[in-house]
Amino acid sequence: MTVERLCDILTHRKDKSPHPRRGTGRGPEEGEMALDPKFIEILACPLCKTSVKLTADEKALKCVKCHRVYQIKEDIPIMLIDEAVIEPDRPTKN
Repeated sequence: MTVERLCDILTHRKDKSPHPRRGTGRGPEEGEMALDPKFIEILACPLCKTSVKLTADEKALKCVKCHRVYQIKEDIPIMLIDEAVIEPDRPTKN
């Protein structure tokens, strides 16, 4: 997989147009998810190696086993154990 293809997956782009956020200050359009669901499927919690789910507010990924929540900053999931917060009650998307 090329770096360009991985960037396309991360930003959920299907076309080869310039990145929609670079230089514009815009985020994802209303109702548009910043991370590709296929990308989320391949991610795993770095601690317990189980799957993660997008939180209901779409601002983080949550481990289904240990309940660690990994923040998403500028469309990049921060999958560092030391920066994760344990939040058993935080809802996730189905």
